[in-house]
Amino acid sequence: MKRILLFIFFLVLITLLFFVFREKVKTKIFRVVHRYENYIYKDWRKSDINNNLEEVIGKYPDNIFGLDISGYQGKINWEKLGNIKENVPVSFIIIRATAGKNHQDKQFALNWQKVKEKGIIRGAYHYYRPNENSELQAKNFINHVNLEKGDLPPVVDLEEHSVVQSMTSLKKGLKNWCDIIEKEYGVKPIIYTSEKFYLSYLNSSTFNKYPLWIANHKNRPLLNNFLIWQFTSTGRVDGINTYVDINMLNGHNKKLSQYLIK
Repeated sequence: MKRILLFIFFLVLITLLFFVFREKVKTKIFRVVHRYENYIYKDWRKSDINNNLEEVIGKYPDNIFGLDISGYQGKINWEKLGNIKENVPVSFIIIRATAGKNHQDKQFALNWQKVKEKGIIRGAYHYYRPNENSELQAKNFINHVNLEKGDLPPVVDLEEHSVVQSMTSLKKGLKNWCDIIEKEYGVKPIIYTSEKFYLSYLNSSTFNKYPLWIANHKNRPLLNNFLIWQFTSTGRVDGINTYVDINMLNGHNKKLSQYLIK
């Protein structure tokens, strides 16, 4: 009888401890999963061998190419900004505007204006922080980005897993961001992510209706429906003192013009 009572006591105690600490345990589990998955997915930028610029341009001589930039490039000398290669001009530039619920890129306002002055097609992107509220993140972008006729649609950049919510919840947040942005600007936003991340988590009817900007620094994306391919993070362009990401449009100028703000 004493053993039975003791067993019941410990069972009740364990149950109580579970309910008291379940959120902490849940967070710990997400952190472990996050670290493991980041090793596989997020570190693709550090571990890959970047595509050879001349090789990609040689394979796709009729396509158009562009850059994406952020505060990490520092202050760009726009007067000296050169071509990607001798006969390959910079046809578009996508600029980081905001990140998370309250961060603004310090170089965005200047970069945004200078790209317009250069007569280059421009776009603005938001770095999505997976542990922060999606509505606040959308408002942060809206409050700082005024798109004009001829600009690219808004872009959301999702690269990381959350440590405070499940992947299902994260995807709901991403969809909410996209819905708010589409309502505000009247166009579907572009989703940027690595090909591995997209194929593992976003390749569904929910997200495949959005224009896709895929990062794959080793090979041409397996997906055929991508709009833009970021193929290297180690590009060099006159006027920029750091490495810069270089991208290829999956098509020609006519295709790009179809996506511009009307």
